[in-house]
Amino acid sequence: VVDYTTDLNTLVDAINKLTLNAIRDSNLTEGILELAEKFTSAKTERPVIVVVAISGGQAGPDPRNILDKLGNSGATMHAVTLEGGSSAAPVGAMGDESGREQVLGDGTKQTGGRRMNVNATTGVPKALQQVADDLLAQYVVTYTLPEGVKPNKRFNISTKRCGVTLRAPSIIP
Repeated sequence: VVDYTTDLNTLVDAINKLTLNAIRDSNLTEGILELAEKFTSAKTERPVIVVVAISGGQAGPDPRNILDKLGNSGATMHAVTLEGGSSAAPVGAMGDESGREQVLGDGTKQTGGRRMNVNATTGVPKALQQVADDLLAQYVVTYTLPEGVKPNKRFNISTKRCGVTLRAPSIIP
């Protein structure tokens, strides 16, 4: 809704423009795909996608395609999911929901982000604060491959330091 800013008034104005009565079947995954494509074409430096969603809903495009584009964009995706709503989905919608869940679950893992499920709307601010804390505590790690080593898209990083949580993408864009 808005570009990066530290101005709280701008952020509050943007949040106030969002609808409180979103269409339950609105296609969240298409929005994630669109952002990933925009970040890829604009070559945005260290983009972040933060999703706040109600559980359930349609998946839209092929989840593998969305995850591939998301990985190639270099974006880190965080998701806060409000659990609730109807637990009984029509049989035809189950595939859509599993695709959407795949995008939200695997997308956060593959990009080095975080997914948090909350049970009530009162838990959303705390979860978003945790995302903000993560973003403020980030470090950029760079590396150079030794001569003769073939690059690989797969990536793995770990730490033995106590009290440190490490989140990193599993695929290099």
